[in-house]
Amino acid sequence: MIFHYFLSVSAVSAVANIAMSIKTLHITNAYHIASGGIRVFYRALLEAANRRGRLMRLVVPGERSEAEDVGSCGRIYHVAARQAFLFDKRYRLLTPPTYLQPFRGELWRILRDERPDLIEVCDKYSVHWMAGLLRRGWISDLRRPPLVGMSCERMDDNVEAFLGRSRAGRLWSRLYMGYLYIPFFDYHIANSSYTAAELRDAMRASHERPVHVRPMGVNVDDFAMARRSEQDRRNLIAGTGGGEGAKTVRAGSRWRQCRFRCHCRCLIRPARLQARKRSLPSRNTWNSAARTRWACDRSTASISKISGA
Repeated sequence: MIFHYFLSVSAVSAVANIAMSIKTLHITNAYHIASGGIRVFYRALLEAANRRGRLMRLVVPGERSEAEDVGSCGRIYHVAARQAFLFDKRYRLLTPPTYLQPFRGELWRILRDERPDLIEVCDKYSVHWMAGLLRRGWISDLRRPPLVGMSCERMDDNVEAFLGRSRAGRLWSRLYMGYLYIPFFDYHIANSSYTAAELRDAMRASHERPVHVRPMGVNVDDFAMARRSEQDRRNLIAGTGGGEGAKTVRAGSRWRQCRFRCHCRCLIRPARLQARKRSLPSRNTWNSAARTRWACDRSTASISKISGA
């Protein structure tokens, strides 16, 4: 038994030391100079690629086309793209003309030149169609590597945020995911079990795909106990009308219409933090709080420290 144990340890060590020449290419629209979690995730992935000696390419929309080397193994391709017209205009969108055959746009040329061993797409709206075309072999001069879909949020949540909650919205999201997203990829990765549940629920029997849950991780330095301030806590509770026994919840969330308030209610109500009921502050109050020192940056309302409802 001891022999088998050391043999297995040696085998694992040997495999870990194999130098792989695989090159991965990642595409996302959720990226700009001040964007939040997805940008941070890909930057961390580039750092890991350099540490491990793996070739990695990231393609993102930008104001102009340019290449940015990140260490000896990483590179970011910024592809000139128009501003998003339905939501935050700090974002830009890679659209089908960048990769469709008749146009032979910038994304098509990057794929042709880089010839990656794996393509991962983090987008459900304008770039994921490319994966479906590659699966069918309808984009000539491009090899067809394994295709991975990365899901960082649920489609039904996005539909609800922009169009409101409705049965029609949920049905549309399910049909879209089942017929126009899931089948385009060979594998799927989700950042949480909650996100993965939508993929599994919408999956059609004829298009079953593996779904792997891989949390992106979080940097907890800003929330460490070493930086705790009782005075700040008392000031916060006093400012929100809480009593001495009030508990606080810190929530980090992207501000998008009513989503932040909805998430706060979901967190607070089941917890029964206080016996008396109080309504959440208005949107104007959240906007004001986001401009204080509790806001981590322009794109993320890390407000808060919410005194309970």
